[in-house]
Amino acid sequence: MSGRAGAGNSNSNSSTGTCFVTGAGSGVGLAVVQALSQAGHRVFAAARRDADLAMLAALPGVTPVPLDLLDPASAAAAVAALDAVGAHRLDGLVNSAGIGEIGHLAAWSDADVQRTFDTNVFGLMRLTRALLPRLLAAQGRVVNIGSMGGQITHPMYGPYTMSKHALEAYSECLRQEGAPHGLKVSIVQPGAVATRIGASAGGAKAARLATTPPPVDDEARRALQR
Repeated sequence: MSGRAGAGNSNSNSSTGTCFVTGAGSGVGLAVVQALSQAGHRVFAAARRDADLAMLAALPGVTPVPLDLLDPASAAAAVAALDAVGAHRLDGLVNSAGIGEIGHLAAWSDADVQRTFDTNVFGLMRLTRALLPRLLAAQGRVVNIGSMGGQITHPMYGPYTMSKHALEAYSECLRQEGAPHGLKVSIVQPGAVATRIGASAGGAKAARLATTPPPVDDEARRALQR
């Protein structure tokens, strides 16, 4: 996996650190948590589902944190969880949580586009801002899990790739602003990864494809049958 914004070694003098990972219940986020746990790091692993939180709690050195990026109160609750155990410094933040849905632009409602940006951009920004003092204290690193969709787009992937383009700009700006203070920022651009992001979006995707207006409704019906 490649990272466009930022590179460099951590300034930490210890071989292990404290990290916060979102989207930790599955996919890339879970893989990151497992790797950090195996390496002996202390990990705060954020997820929405109770079953995922219970699974994460069984991993060595991992503290599960309930987090819903669509809920503005969740960022404050995450900070409170860190305060409760005296974690006043963070060596790393991995923003892996996100949603991905498809559909022709003509079929996207304002609310659906807003939800995509609230999760993939605004919720991520809110959490990062809340944790920034701890990251600056440790001269740590922020890793945003973006997408190749941050540089390209395809039919029916409009709002998703729009959000990933925005994440590119956010990451680059945060890197420039944080560099003088020792903060490092990277963005990872994976291609297709086998996760449950598609299944999670299945209901909304099907409804959108089924109500796509002409002249692209035939294309939508074919996509719905795949």
